[in-house]
Amino acid sequence: MSDHETAKNSFLKKLLLFWIVFVLLASVLGTLLVLYSLGYRYDFKNKKIVLVSVAYINSRPQGAEIYLEGKKIGETKLTLPGITPGNYHFSLKKDEFYEWSANINIEPYSLIEISPALFYQKPETTTSVKFDKLLATKKSKILYQKKNAIFLQDINSEATAEKITFLKGNKVVFSSSSDYLVNETEKEWIMFNGSKKSIISKPKTTIKKWLISNKGEIYFLNQKNELWLAKEQKTEKLYSDIKDFDLKQNKLWVITKKGKFLLKGLTTEALAEKTLSVTNDSLAPIEIASLSFCNFENISQTVCLYNQKGYFVLQNKKLYWLGKDIKSLTEKDNLLAWLNAEGDIYIFKNEQTQFINRYFDAPLQINFFSPEHLILQYAHSIKILELETKQEFKVFSNSQKIVQTEASSEKEILIITNNSAIKSKITEASSLWQKVLQTFRK
Repeated sequence: MSDHETAKNSFLKKLLLFWIVFVLLASVLGTLLVLYSLGYRYDFKNKKIVLVSVAYINSRPQGAEIYLEGKKIGETKLTLPGITPGNYHFSLKKDEFYEWSANINIEPYSLIEISPALFYQKPETTTSVKFDKLLATKKSKILYQKKNAIFLQDINSEATAEKITFLKGNKVVFSSSSDYLVNETEKEWIMFNGSKKSIISKPKTTIKKWLISNKGEIYFLNQKNELWLAKEQKTEKLYSDIKDFDLKQNKLWVITKKGKFLLKGLTTEALAEKTLSVTNDSLAPIEIASLSFCNFENISQTVCLYNQKGYFVLQNKKLYWLGKDIKSLTEKDNLLAWLNAEGDIYIFKNEQTQFINRYFDAPLQINFFSPEHLILQYAHSIKILELETKQEFKVFSNSQKIVQTEASSEKEILIITNNSAIKSKITEASSLWQKVLQTFRK
């Protein structure tokens, strides 16, 4: 074979090899381009091919800084293409607003919108009271010590604090209406209603439990399981063989040793005493005789009961089981919400139970801020939880331990710490946007 033919064959082999390599590379690159256009990417962290997603991040108001895993990536509105699936920590920050943050799980090949329905401004403090020691509180009234003096103040009133000089013992209790203030000593109950002072002598017997009504009367249960009524000039035995009692909805609720419910009105003398007939629902196959009252401070329109099987509520003469180990219970406008020891929050509405959320770092207490929002109270911070979207927004933080939190209105919140009582106005970023959002939800 001549040199010419040898060179020609070598050239043809190289040309064929070139086209083979070219076709293979074109096929690979074409396949990669098709996969890329379909949303496939290589996940270097997990070392595999995954379908990526797109995230759209917005806020109300707009112009908030966006942080992904602690690094600033831009401002709202922002579209992030090509996000590999996984769990990411997003946060939004804006001057004069509380930071919003959440851990968001992004599924493969999805379009996700991160857009807080609420973005709360830092609260505007409308009232603030400083003190050395908190002695008692009920609703908006606080009894506190400052510089060795005792003061009583209504945080909702513009009047100055009233100096108190009556304290003879450590236990001080408000009535549920907070109109009466009772100072218990070893021998008597000293009762105050404004400037009026009255004294009720304590019986020479062991008292297992006592409560004050909104009429300024003392009800107490002694060691003989007798329920008594004590007034300024009179003491009267009401019932024998009593297991437990409570004062709710301005009525006297009694459970007898035989398991009967007794109900007596406190404001209308003509209202006859009657026995309630209670129907158990399918979740509460229990004996009524085993129940006792819960005595939760922040529940008003419903009667709370418990026994060894857990906690129950009595509504419309029907008993509903809530669960065991209830930490906090709150009620508003025929809505009932509770937090259990596992960190689960539930809502009870129209005889139906709805699971809301689970918290590994559970709040200490919950209260309704509005029918659509819950207040989550932690040791040093307060959050608002929107029930429909399950989004949370920090609205308060303090170095002092928070003792009590409640909504004084749907725009104000009362926060009591170890050394202060603060009433703040909670403002949404855009009430107009909320109206539009509610219209679309309907």
